[in-house]
Amino acid sequence: MTEPTNGERARRAVRALDTFRTADDPAQLGAGDVLAELLASLRHYADRSGIDFGKVLAASNRAYNEQRGSEGHPYRVGHEVQIRDGVALSPSLTTLPTRGVVAALYPGGLSEQAYAVRFPGEVNAMPFLGSEIEPAPPFPPVQTSRGAVRCLTDAEDALIRAAARIQVHRLGGTRQDRADIRDRRVLAAALGEICGLTPEQMLGQVDLRVTAKVREDLADNSAPAVAAPQLAGRDYPQRPGGLRAVVPGAAEPAASNHPEREARRSSPRATRARWR
Repeated sequence: MTEPTNGERARRAVRALDTFRTADDPAQLGAGDVLAELLASLRHYADRSGIDFGKVLAASNRAYNEQRGSEGHPYRVGHEVQIRDGVALSPSLTTLPTRGVVAALYPGGLSEQAYAVRFPGEVNAMPFLGSEIEPAPPFPPVQTSRGAVRCLTDAEDALIRAAARIQVHRLGGTRQDRADIRDRRVLAAALGEICGLTPEQMLGQVDLRVTAKVREDLADNSAPAVAAPQLAGRDYPQRPGGLRAVVPGAAEPAASNHPEREARRSSPRATRARWR
């Protein structure tokens, strides 16, 4: 007998829920409420049949984890992917880098597997179906003054740190490190090339995160002192609080002067893919 797929298992559950809903006629209940009622009824059945419901539940959890682990996902968390040619994006997403990193897998459902993909410079991950992305070519190592970077996230982090150090020195009126200036130029060019952006666009893409890093560095006692008049009137966003490999809207950076970046968080394209 052929082992059923997890999609087939989910469809069996739909039939069971529909049967239970019809029998019990909870017309006003949502799917989650019907499932809760069904589980409670199964527990009553177990009580009357001398079945240890706790053991059954533990066994079902083990089976579920094994079944999920055996799914043939083409992408895992940390995989570098790129948007396939010809994929239709809403206007607010057309300026995205074409290359990103899988941050999370959405729970498998009855439709195509979806992935949360985070792109350089973005705080939130964005939903894409498996058919909308493809494996990215190997990342070409980039040599910097602080060593070689060999993956997308390391290159992004190195660019943000170099650009932030330059900005901190500029605000403090101190001499900028030539190595940082070179690293910023080299990393922006390399990242821009593999992400389908110009170096200038790449620097604009990471601008929000650079500003947040500047704020962090200025709060650090080890950062160069910055004269108060130079900081007066500057609007630094709050530190995002770390990247979160979750669905869009999970992390909310401060408002900025980048309305197109803000629009991405509530774009029709993102909403469509999120709830598919």
